[in-house]
Amino acid sequence: GISLGIGSLADKTIDPQSIQMIIQDLTKHFSTAFMTTVVGLPTANILRAAIALRHVRLQSVNNSAS
Repeated sequence: GISLGIGSLADKTIDPQSIQMIIQDLTKHFSTAFMTTVVGLPTANILRAAIALRHVRLQSVNNSAS
């Protein structure tokens, strides 16, 4: 996300005519990085917790069946 936006600056000429498009492009990359962090990390943690709880529950069921 952010590194793509910064990396894209290397091959662009910054002048008054192109600055608006450059800002839009950087904003798009930042938006992707932001959403990945704000949505992706909590979602991954919730899924990880749910899987861990399911694993513990399956282990306890298997242990009580033995």
